[in-house]
Amino acid sequence: IFIPYRKKLLESGLFGFMPHYRGEQKLGWDIVSGIFRPPNENLTTENAKNLEKLGILEFENKISNYFGESVFRNIFYNEKFGKNWDLLFQAQHGGVKTTLTDWTGFIKTALYFATEKSNIEPVENSDAQIWCLMIPDQFVISDDQIFTKKSIYNLDPYNINQVYIINPPIYLDNLNKRIFENRMYKQGGRFLVLPR
Repeated sequence: IFIPYRKKLLESGLFGFMPHYRGEQKLGWDIVSGIFRPPNENLTTENAKNLEKLGILEFENKISNYFGESVFRNIFYNEKFGKNWDLLFQAQHGGVKTTLTDWTGFIKTALYFATEKSNIEPVENSDAQIWCLMIPDQFVISDDQIFTKKSIYNLDPYNINQVYIINPPIYLDNLNKRIFENRMYKQGGRFLVLPR
């Protein structure tokens, strides 16, 4: 479906765009990160980032106390902002309201989320929608230099100065023991990050 649009971008001389997809169960839903949904739709980005930071700390404490620290992804804790990012990714997949929005590089994953069964009748009976975001390669960042100019782990997630798509690496060793990273892996999770 989106191949002709990407082809037009290439033909017009715009190279280096990567498609990202998001599926919604209900036609007409906007793309809004969890922290900005009612009753918090009027939060400033600065206040949202501060709330997010507090939510991440509470998430870490509760999960550590209940499950132990072995369920966390901690691969990049030795990097400058590694622990902040890794906890933020996991909290997003643990249901914490953050400033991140979930995207995927795989259209099949987006289609799954658009068509999954809902227990809410108006949602179940609604048409679904698929979003495609064509983002320039320089705004897709990860932990290495393969696709990127920067490492996410050198950026403070609570003080970002522009929009990025974050493509966190997934490590498969003992993945089933790390609850929230396992969910990220299944979704092909990438995250749209807002500036402060």
